[in-house]
Amino acid sequence: MSAKDVEASVPEKMVKGMKAKRKDNAVDLKFKGSKMDKYFKVTERGSNFTTEILAGLTTWLTAAYIFAVNPNILSVTGLNFEGLVFATAMSSCIATLIMALWANLPFGLWPGMGMNAYFAYTVVGFKGKSQPVKIVMFAVMIEGLVFIIMSLVDLRRQIIKYFPTWLMKASMAGIGLFLAHIGMQAGNGIDLIKDHPAILVDVVNLFDAEHHGRTILGFCFFLIMSLLVLLRVRGAVMIAIL
Repeated sequence: MSAKDVEASVPEKMVKGMKAKRKDNAVDLKFKGSKMDKYFKVTERGSNFTTEILAGLTTWLTAAYIFAVNPNILSVTGLNFEGLVFATAMSSCIATLIMALWANLPFGLWPGMGMNAYFAYTVVGFKGKSQPVKIVMFAVMIEGLVFIIMSLVDLRRQIIKYFPTWLMKASMAGIGLFLAHIGMQAGNGIDLIKDHPAILVDVVNLFDAEHHGRTILGFCFFLIMSLLVLLRVRGAVMIAIL
């Protein structure tokens, strides 16, 4: 699909709300028409080199937390933490390279937090109390091979057609809430919520003198990020993360 086809398929209201294209600088002009530009169709898709670099950095920074959180979740099963860090980084690298060089799409791919939490806390349990971790890992490998075959024969796209839109939107919203819940915890986030024996989840005492400053810091930079996004500052998310 060409850039004109994409533009024609976008509703008029969305086109009016879209930001103006970034002006080409000296580097963009030098990149335009190069072999890499033609291969990745950057100019054809209405973008430029600077925009793609900023988008790539923003994508990486917003997903880099997975390299710490994913091993932390899976390590409760008894798997080696350092090995999980390497496996997370290597699998993400290989998957993203396949998406870039084969599918020619600017998507970053990382392990799914929802499924990994289900694997660690429900299926396997703490140090394999529910199921032996090696057996479950073997089942995951078989699942991966099945998904590869389904993708090669285009079966996954056909199956997705039968799923209602509301179900897919609900799944994305649920995963988003789950990640937000992780981000508010003490171990992997800003230490805003804590465990409670009666109501399961409780808010920490922000006025406690011994409370960590990262909660206030997290609040401040979340507000800064929100403000920059509302003001349509380019690279707002990346600026707040940095």
